[in-house]
Amino acid sequence: MVTEKNAPKSIIKLYKSAQKCVDKKEIGEAIEKLEKAVEKEPAFIDAHLQLGGLYYSRGEYKQAIDHFSRAEKLDADYNVRVFQALAQSYEAVSNYEQASSYYEKYLSKDDKVREDYKKEVERKIRDFEFRTNAIANPVPFSPTKLSVKINSDQYSEYLPSLTADSERIFFTRVTQNQEDIYYSEKDSIGQWIEAVMLPNLNTLENEGAHSISANGKTILFTSCTDGRNGGPRGCNIYAAFKRGGNWSKPAFFDAINSKAWDSQPTISADGQIIVFASRRKGGKGGSDLWWTKRNENGRWSKPENMDSIINTTSREESPFLHPDGKTLYFKSDGHPGMGSFDLFKSKLNDDGSWSTPLNLGYPINTEDHEGALIVALDGKTAYYSRGDGDVGFDKSNTDIYTFTLPDIVSAYPVGFANIKVVDAETLEVLAASVNIQSSQGQLRSINTDQEGESLIILPIGENFSINIDKEGYYFHSERFELVDSNATSASAFEVTIPLSKIVPVKEVAAEPVILKNVLFETGSYDLKSESYFELDNLVRLLNQNPGLKIEIRGHTDDVGDDGANQILSEKRARSVYDFLIKNEIDGTRLNYVGLGETQPIASNETEEGRQMNRRTEFLTLSNG
Repeated sequence: MVTEKNAPKSIIKLYKSAQKCVDKKEIGEAIEKLEKAVEKEPAFIDAHLQLGGLYYSRGEYKQAIDHFSRAEKLDADYNVRVFQALAQSYEAVSNYEQASSYYEKYLSKDDKVREDYKKEVERKIRDFEFRTNAIANPVPFSPTKLSVKINSDQYSEYLPSLTADSERIFFTRVTQNQEDIYYSEKDSIGQWIEAVMLPNLNTLENEGAHSISANGKTILFTSCTDGRNGGPRGCNIYAAFKRGGNWSKPAFFDAINSKAWDSQPTISADGQIIVFASRRKGGKGGSDLWWTKRNENGRWSKPENMDSIINTTSREESPFLHPDGKTLYFKSDGHPGMGSFDLFKSKLNDDGSWSTPLNLGYPINTEDHEGALIVALDGKTAYYSRGDGDVGFDKSNTDIYTFTLPDIVSAYPVGFANIKVVDAETLEVLAASVNIQSSQGQLRSINTDQEGESLIILPIGENFSINIDKEGYYFHSERFELVDSNATSASAFEVTIPLSKIVPVKEVAAEPVILKNVLFETGSYDLKSESYFELDNLVRLLNQNPGLKIEIRGHTDDVGDDGANQILSEKRARSVYDFLIKNEIDGTRLNYVGLGETQPIASNETEEGRQMNRRTEFLTLSNG
């Protein structure tokens, strides 16, 4: 082995001349001189080490590996950093097996490695193992870029957010060196229209990193300011609300914000949970995910760290809580991954803990920085940002794509009920209580908003009983099933409900109230347990209106013997009557009658029509 100390003078002359070229940043000439030196003396280890470094700096990694390897063979202990250099060079050409081997050798040879760098190298080795396995077992992945109506040629778009019906998309766009929030809607044939800036929210500073609520009426977003306008400095979370088609002035979110960086909120579909990224004190390191919950009084709890299952000593950001309420997607550079930021999924367990994050896999995740991901109601249609290299503010080549998630990293499919309540006569919107009970017996209640609307996310594949109740009005009931997670039209129940006022009457009212959730076994007059949800509401209505007298009416379709249908309808009406009596409703206020098949409200030629004709209803006899 020849070194700088014992090399012939002619070799040293070339070597020192090469050093001067390096000082002048004449890298090409330096390489030429050093190559001549090792050609004359192949055992000149110092020249091989410097050649390796120069080739590496120029991105010529194969040549770097060649010279570092020759130096290692000459004397591996001459400079133990040759192992580090080889590890970095093999990493650069994606030879992770060799990179891991040389990093391990470097850690074992160099006892002066800083502790923080040692941890970084150990994490690299862990990730190399993951990468090797992930690349060998790729997941299905076919991303499609969204329309030019959303992705512009000259600007960068990222951080998408969807309403529950997938009819509106909101995203961040960089124009004139600043971030603003834009949105687009689908037209009558399901195509995105030209995106426009969201009104009343954007300023000359940066707004983005947002989350739109399921009903599209609340937006949480991040605004980063320098404080020159008198507002708080740094990045903070704000909220704005849509009322009557207009967005309110943004409000500083006191319950969430700290003196540190707070950003990238996601709000649950029921509006009860917010998850966000923060660099505040009390975290695990870098940026962490934190969450807050709304209590019974409508106040937000003090934010809590989502603990070490989710958060690492590195960075966790861009959370998205799926409408199923149980699946969290986020990006992290701390969990095992492909490198830089990867996308992960975690599930909320029954005991309130989160599952170990699962990497979405290669090639969804690459060695580049993956942007924030969101997932539609079906649990598998994903949207995310991608570009060449990192995704973010100063990148002009970032666009929004959509793709189908592999089953193993998909969320639970859900649908929704979107209900608007109005006065039957004036059509004015009403503030009413909407109660929904699933076939599994789970009950959820929500009040309509200022526009008389309520949206509730519901699981796919169940039947639901719904009751709309407002004091001074007859309640209204519906029954529906969310059957298909593949089609929005089948995974949604959208309806406008007119409620009729209860007014003083001295004679029989004109229209009966159909009890759509009073159900019987086929050919039987035994009430199904699902019926109690509806009948309890009828009891409450009668208790709230002590002057109300009603007649319960039973009806059948025309299948079978007329006489048998007459008897069955009367017995079914009697079953409802008996339920009310058992619940302490005075019998003098009640009457019941069976009308058999004599009063159809639909054709008996179809099963749908026959089902509508098999009904129980009540008619107001008098009130007051």
